[in-house]
Amino acid sequence: MELSENIKNFSVFSEKMRFVLRNIIYMFHRERTACLYLLKQDMPVKVVADKEDDFFACEKDPEALALKQFDEWVAENRQSIIIADINKEVRFVSDKTETVRSLISVPVMINDGVAGILKITSEEPGVFSREDLRFLDIVSGIIGKVLAEEAYV
Repeated sequence: MELSENIKNFSVFSEKMRFVLRNIIYMFHRERTACLYLLKQDMPVKVVADKEDDFFACEKDPEALALKQFDEWVAENRQSIIIADINKEVRFVSDKTETVRSLISVPVMINDGVAGILKITSEEPGVFSREDLRFLDIVSGIIGKVLAEEAYV
């Protein structure tokens, strides 16, 4: 995969994450933002890349890092999830003020543990497919390798 090869051109962790997230949001050209939650106990981080505003941010604020129910489900079950329409979802209670309508989320694994969650959301219902899920599973594996190399364990 080209993404896996090109990431080797970067030496700094933040540059690697920016490169990966940027590529994700350009692959999902309908969507604007990609989020990576890194769940290390003493150093949780939320990394966001935004296509529209050429924006890349890293957040350590505990309030901003609070995982929503579906994020917790992905982390606890170590499984990917696609939600076609949050307003019709029965497994999770949705916040009706939320603009997100659909999402796709995959766990980022290091060895046998969940190191993070990679998520893309959309304001449109039903935009994600099984093909999108397979792609994000591959990308989460690449991120897991980068995290392992960076000793984010």
